[in-house]
Amino acid sequence: AIVFFAFIGFDAVSTAAQEAKNPKRDMPIGILGSLLVCTILYVLFSYVLTGMANWTEFKSAGKEASVAYAINTYMEGYGWLATLISVAILAGFSSVILVMLMGQSRVFYSMSNDGLVPKVFS
Repeated sequence: AIVFFAFIGFDAVSTAAQEAKNPKRDMPIGILGSLLVCTILYVLFSYVLTGMANWTEFKSAGKEASVAYAINTYMEGYGWLATLISVAILAGFSSVILVMLMGQSRVFYSMSNDGLVPKVFS
């Protein structure tokens, strides 16, 4: 259920449709292609992670950063990798926030052009 919410970010891709040269063709390819790639990465990631440790361990010990927990617990000498992954997680959160801000501004712009909100938003 938690992984599902990561897919909600694909609506931000559709807000950039005005910049596409051929949105009828390009937008479905972009959305479905990125959905396919992300799904494959999630499945492979969960397969490797549950191969490293039992999933019940992540319920108690490694709640927030389960990857860093698994690396620190089961891969001796790879503490640097856990730190690198934690930094990558923060970079991923930052990029999601920026994409959501871009998507929201595009929605306000389109709504103001349609007259649904005041012109100050355009």
